[in-house]
Parts: sequence; structure tokens; C-alpha cells
Amino acid sequence: MKLVLKILGILIIIIIGLLVAIPYFFRDQVAEAVKQEINKNINAQVDFDDFSLSLFKSFPDFNFEIEGLSIINKKPFAGDTLAYIPAFNLTLDLMSVIRGDAYEVKKITLHQPSINLLVKEGGAVNWDIALPSDNSSVPDVEGGEGQAFLVKLRDVKIQGARIIYDDKPLTTFVLLDGVDHSLSGDFTMDFTSLKTKTFIKNTTVVYDGVKYLNRVDVELDADIDADLVNSIYTLRKNSMRINQLFIGFDGSVAMQENGDINMMLSYNAKKSGFKNFLSLIPAIYAKDFESVQTSGSLSFSGNVKGIYNESTYPAFALNLMVGNGKFQYPDLPKSVDNINIHTKIMHPGGDFDNMVIDVSKFDFRMAGNPFAISLLVKNPMSDPQVEGDVNGELNLSQISEVYPLGAGDKLEGKLIAKISFDGRMSSLENEKYDEFQFLGSLLLEGINYKTSAIEAPVFIQKAQLNFSPEYLDLVSLKMKIGGNDLSAKGKIENFMPYVFNDGMLTGKLETGSTYFNLTELLPESTDAQAEVTSTDIQGSIDTVAPTAIEVPANINFSLNSSFKQLIYDDIEMNNVSGVIYVREQAVILNRLKMDVLDGSVNLSGKYDTKIPGKPLADLNIEISKIDIQKAYHTFGMMEKLAPIAEKTQGAFSTSFTLNTLLDNELIPVYNSMNGGGKLSTSTIVIDNVNTLNKLADILKMPDLKRMKTSPINLSFEFSDGKLRVKPFDIKYEDITANIGGTTGFDQSIDYDMKLNVPREKFGGQANAVLDNLILEANKLGADFSAGETIDINVKIGGTITNPQIKTALAGGSGNAVEDLKKKALDELEKQKKKLEAEARKELAKKKAEAKKEADRIIADAKKEAYKILRDAQAQVDAWNKTADKTAKMAKKEAEAQAKNIMDEAKKNGPLAELAAKTATEQLLKEANNNADKIVNEAKNKSNNLLKEAGEQANKINKDARKRADKVLEGK
Repeated sequence: MKLVLKILGILIIIIIGLLVAIPYFFRDQVAEAVKQEINKNINAQVDFDDFSLSLFKSFPDFNFEIEGLSIINKKPFAGDTLAYIPAFNLTLDLMSVIRGDAYEVKKITLHQPSINLLVKEGGAVNWDIALPSDNSSVPDVEGGEGQAFLVKLRDVKIQGARIIYDDKPLTTFVLLDGVDHSLSGDFTMDFTSLKTKTFIKNTTVVYDGVKYLNRVDVELDADIDADLVNSIYTLRKNSMRINQLFIGFDGSVAMQENGDINMMLSYNAKKSGFKNFLSLIPAIYAKDFESVQTSGSLSFSGNVKGIYNESTYPAFALNLMVGNGKFQYPDLPKSVDNINIHTKIMHPGGDFDNMVIDVSKFDFRMAGNPFAISLLVKNPMSDPQVEGDVNGELNLSQISEVYPLGAGDKLEGKLIAKISFDGRMSSLENEKYDEFQFLGSLLLEGINYKTSAIEAPVFIQKAQLNFSPEYLDLVSLKMKIGGNDLSAKGKIENFMPYVFNDGMLTGKLETGSTYFNLTELLPESTDAQAEVTSTDIQGSIDTVAPTAIEVPANINFSLNSSFKQLIYDDIEMNNVSGVIYVREQAVILNRLKMDVLDGSVNLSGKYDTKIPGKPLADLNIEISKIDIQKAYHTFGMMEKLAPIAEKTQGAFSTSFTLNTLLDNELIPVYNSMNGGGKLSTSTIVIDNVNTLNKLADILKMPDLKRMKTSPINLSFEFSDGKLRVKPFDIKYEDITANIGGTTGFDQSIDYDMKLNVPREKFGGQANAVLDNLILEANKLGADFSAGETIDINVKIGGTITNPQIKTALAGGSGNAVEDLKKKALDELEKQKKKLEAEARKELAKKKAEAKKEADRIIADAKKEAYKILRDAQAQVDAWNKTADKTAKMAKKEAEAQAKNIMDEAKKNGPLAELAAKTATEQLLKEANNNADKIVNEAKNKSNNLLKEAGEQANKINKDARKRADKVLEGK
């Protein structure tokens, strides 16, 4: 038995060891397959922090977990995070991993994913990231060749998801927060039953700036019969809850091969109590909803039938009936009753222009005050035909008797509405006002609203708006918000086409106020989605980035305003007046005048939003006698471009143009800025400025640290990301300067300053050094003087916070004081060099004379040597000539003598002639020998003579060169 237990223990240890070790062997293999599959199918930047493979979490299958999975879009949504999933789990079939072919996926779980679905103007969507592929090669769920994963799902779970859908073209924004979803079924089957369960903690739906659902919780349970072969999904048992409104669905949805969706759905409220419908009103649902006493009936139903695709919409219908509804809080004395709602929305299919919206009755009575609304809309897309009435009177002080206001909240006053309209939008657009009935008025009197939700109480003394087909007439508006007062009157035209058909809203208003503080009244964000947050790449939550205000294209307004005191962002403006136009997607200022910062400002120009996301400011600005330091602390642009203003006392005036793009916070995009103008100042005092402090230290002129200058006049321009200041003159006591250069919007500076400084302004130490140098220079014969004034060039570079300064005398380089010292030293060196030059000149003269004498000696020697050689050659020539002549004469005499002998021998016979021939040959031979001897003796004699002459000539030249060298050496 002990042996069995021992063996069993060993087996358990081995099994546990295998459970730990086996995932380790396959983790890199699976991770590589995941990466390859992602890159093969997705056109986006995909990354994850870590991954793990385990058998314990999903035994007997593998659990593959990816941590920190992010999917970031490429163009045109570059940088936007499509999804961030802190933990992503795949349950993989054990044997498929061991086999190493296609991994079978059985289950997918997503933990707290954040998903941002965006639609740009023009229709581009950020979730279209699937890479295009040949359909013929796309594998089905059973896999195919080259497929890394086989989808054999049985379970999908999403836990704590946050999903945002932001559709710009449809002006629709949906936030689903706290989404838990489960889907189970056998996806490997052709036919399967799916069970789905979804809970959404907070659902917000915003359309065209209006919140239709605000933080409602939604729950959906559904059983679905799925024909996975034909993509037909049929609803069976199901239930949907929106707050306390329960809805049931029946029908089916078929996904057709051509991309069409065939929908056959119907729905209806499962509970018929009015309280269920009342739960959709956030203010009531959030306030002790369970205790609210209600009565009345509810009927809510509808259907969707037909084909849905890019160009066709299915038929649909919605019916809402509330009969004799009533609600009352148990602790309050009065109720809202006689609530009757009859609403039908019908669409036969196809064009949306066939839709009819019929709110035939929307009546209620609040604390005994009746109120009734009706609305009928036909042809909403082409030429809306609208008919409706608003009729009732509300005593707002009685709201506290039917609804529990917050502690300290107060609401008083009277609202009287009597409005009726009937006609087509085209009648108003074509100014056929007799064809459109639009009459009535809206009157608010004594409205007093105070709540902890807003800091400033609102009091409307009177507001009256009269309605007619031509226009809305704002007869009077007098109101206060906290300590701010506002009055207005004017007319608004084309109101109905604007509301129902996006027509052009035009109008002319006059507004006035004695005191108005915009800073107190403007919310931190005017965006209806401001409270909604988005997820960054790490999954942390940030607030939605602000967006610049876009001016609608269909508004044409003129606003003639007069504000005695207007405050915005701590800027106090007095006597503000001017005309503001809102038209062509721009706000246009027409000589808007105001007194501000002890001076005045006159503005003209426009704020243009024609290019989405790139608002443009094009302004003409005139500023007169504004305090410099106050302007620095008020206008952020001065802090960036003229930080010296912080330490400057005085006033300035300027007139300039400015053209620049603006960012989402309406701050100039400085690199896009163009324009320029002129600026002038009063007498100003500049004190303790870093740049001037450094300059004063370098020049040893402490007075520069605090300067009272003469008035300044300069010109400037904005271009290439810089403020360019053209050279201008400035005077401080007896010092004059000319300054020009640039300040970069990146805080870089590059200025050139030309200073003319009286010598007396230099420090005593600097002057003593200069005097000594000048004295020494003049002792050497210089006539040097520093002059009464010194011209100094100053180069200012670096950045505003860390300026780099170099000084130099005009024409010099380096430090100005050192340059002045150097100038004196240069004069001293100049005198030394002058003496050296004169000495060199004298030496050169003597050398030239010596060279001349040496050259003469050598020349004379050459002449003498040449004469010796020439005479010797003449003697040799004479000797050779005489020898040649003597030899020739000897030969001639011998030849004559030989001839005579032969002539005589011929007379004595042959024998005598033969003997004579022998004798003559001997005679001629001796004669030739004697002649050669004479010539050779002459040559030998000549050679000896020429040799002696050459040696004598060489001796003469050599002796001459020695004498010449001694002359050159000065000996």
C-alpha cells in the first residue's frame, strides 16, 4: 500500500511538473503565430506588453493571455487609439498546440477593453483596418492552408468594456461604459443556438448636440438560433431593459452574400405601466425613483422590415402611447397628471424623405397648469411640411411642489407659450409668407433660478419673443446672471427652415450691458460630450481634447453690442462697442472699440473656420497708450515675444496686422503667423533685464542695468516663425544705440546692436588700462587717441532665458573693452614694426650695394678670364694655320720634285722610270710624314696653351668670387 501511495505521489508530481513545463515549451511558438496572424490581417500598429501560456486557468486546454494589447490607427487616423485591451485571453485546444499546425480557438475573453470608433467627415471609419485579400483564399472557420488559427468558438466574454462611437457626419456620439457581455454557442456547427447576455452600466446618446439618453443602464438577454451556413439569425426568448423600460424583440436578421442585411424585426414594451417609461427621464430616475407614485398606461411597439445597405433603408415604425399618465413624489403636495402622448414614426422603406413623424398629442398638467404640444413632419429630407402647436402656461414656482429641488435651489417666474405653425419650408425659403402660418409668442417674466449646479443665479426680468412667418421678433430681453446684466432686442429670420431643413438663419440683434464677466459664465467646455472621456494607449483615462469653436455655415447674423464693462480671462475692458458679424463660417469684427489697460484698442478682422480643424485669425489691431507691464501680464503672446516687457515701465502704442492659424484652444500657431506693423512708446524705464545686466558686466558699465530711454519708434513683422524687428534707434542719456534682429517663437533670439558710448561711461579701471596703453604707444611715435566716444558692436544670441552676448569695437571682434585695449597695444606694436621696417630697409640698401660691388668684381674677373681664353685661342688658331700652311707647302714641293724625277726618268727608258717611281713614292711618303708632324706639333702646343689659359681664367673667377663673398659679408 505504501508503495502504491508512493508511486501515486510521484505520478502527481510528474503531472504537475508537466502542467508547468509544457506551456513553457510552446509559449514562443504560439506568440509568434499570434503576431503573424495579426500582421497578415490588420493594417494598424499593434503592440502588447507581455504574454503568457498556462494550463491551469483552462485545463485541459491552453490559456494564452496577452497583456497591454493596443491597436493604433494609421492614416487617415494616424495616432488615434482604436482599442486598448489590458488583458486578452484565448483558450486553445491542447492537442492542436502540441501538433503545431493550426491552433483551435475555443474561447475569447476581453478584460476592460477601451474601444474608440470614429467616423470622419467624408465617411472614413477608423475600424476599417482589415488588409485587402483575395476572397478565394480566405479560409472559413474550419481553417485552410496557411491559417494559423481555426475559429471553433464556444464562448466569447467581454468584461468592463468602454466603447465610444463618434460619428461626425451624423453628429452622433454614443458612449457605452461598463459593458459586460457574454456569448456562448458552438460555432463549429452549421446550426447552433447562441445565448447572449449584455449589461451596460452607463449609456449616453448625443445627437446633434442633444442628449437623448444620459447615463441610462441597459441590459439585454437573448437566445438566438443561428444558421451559420446562410448567416440567418432568428430571435427566440429575449428581453431588453433600458432603466426600467422592458422591451421584447421577435424576428430575424439575414446577412446576404451581396452585403445586404435583410431585417424582419418587431419589438414592444413588455410592461405597460407608465412608470416604466418615466424611468427614461434622467432627472426623475435619479431622484428617489422607487418612491415615485405613478398611474397611467403605456403602449410602446414598432418594427423594422426590409433591406438595409449603403443606399437603401428598411421600412420601420415606432408607436408610443401614454394614456392618462401621472406621477407624484410622496412628500410633495402636487402632481404632474393628465399626461397623454400619442407618437408615431413611420417609414415605408427606401428614401428617408418618405418618413412621417407624428406627435399628435403631448399634453400634461403640472400643479393644475395645462400644457400641450403637437408636431407633424412630412418629407423631412426634401421639403419638410411641418404642422404644430405649443400652448400653455406654467407657474415655475410650482415646480418645487411636484419635483424635489436640491437644497437651496430656487425656481420662480412665469412661462406663457402660444405658438402655432403650418406649412412647407419652401414657402419660407421662397419668401411666400402668405403660404406659411406661423403665429404666436413666448413670454418669460420674473424668472428666478438658483441652484448649486451653477454658481450664479439667473434672473430674467422679461423676455418676449413674437413669432411670424417672416421672422422671430425679440421684443425685449432683460436679464441678470449673478452680478452680470444683459439686454437684447432684434429680429431673427428664416427660423423654421433653419430648424427643420438646415436653412440659413439670419438676424440682427442689439445687445448691451453695464457689467458682464464672461469668465464667470463660460463653462470649462461647451461640448455636449465634454464629460465623456477617452482612453489613451496605456489605457488610462483622459478628458476629451478641446476643439476649436466652429462657426456654422448656415448662420448670418449681425450683433451690434455696447458693454460699459466687459471682463474676460481677467482682462477688464470698458466702453466696449462695435458690430460683430457671423456669416460664411466666420466671426467678423468691424471696428470693435474698447478701453483697456489704461489705453484703448480698436479691432477689425475675422475668425474663420472654413477649413475644419484649422481656424484662422486675420486681424487689424490698433492699440493706443497701453501700460507695458500690464499688457505683459495680460497677453500671453507678449510673454512669448517680448519678455523684456515684464521689467519695463511705460506705455506703448501699436498698429499691426496679424494672420495666423489657431489651435484647439484658440492660441496662435506661431509658426504660421504672418503680418507686421509699427510700434511706438513713451519714455520708458528698463530695469534688471538679464540681457542688459550681462552687457553691463561685459562693458563694465553698471548704468546699463537700469535705463531710462527716450521714446522708441520701430517697425516689425511676423514671418518664418519669427518676430523680425527692423533696426531702430534708441537713446539713453549720452549713449545711442541702433538695434535690430529676430525673436523666434521657439524662444531663440538673434539681435545686432550698435552702441555709441562716451568714454567717460566706461569704468575707472577700464579707463586706467586704456590710458597706460595709449601712453606707451605714443612714446614710440604714435599719435593714438581713444576719442570722446567709442563705437561698439553687440551680438545678442542664444535664447530669451539664456542670452549669449558678444561685444566688439566697430570693425573688431570679441570683447569691446578688450578690443579697446588691443587697439592701444596694436599701436605700440605698429611703432615697433615701423622701426623694424626702417632697419630692414637700411640693411637691404647695404646689401644691395654690396651685391652690386660683388657683381662688379665677378663681372671684371669674367672679362679678364675671357680675354685670356680669347688671346690663347687666337694664338692657337695662328699656330694651327701656320702648321697647316707649312705642311701643305712641304707636300707641294715634294710632289713637284717627284714629278721632275719621273719626267727625267721617262727620258732614260723603262728601267730608269721604274727606279724613279720607287724613289718618288719614298719621297712623297717622307713629305706626308713631315707634314703630319708639323700639324701634330702645332696641336700639342695649342692644347698646352689653352690648358694654361683655362687654369688662369678659373683662378681669376675663383679669386673674384671670394672677394665678392667678403663684400657681401661686409668684411
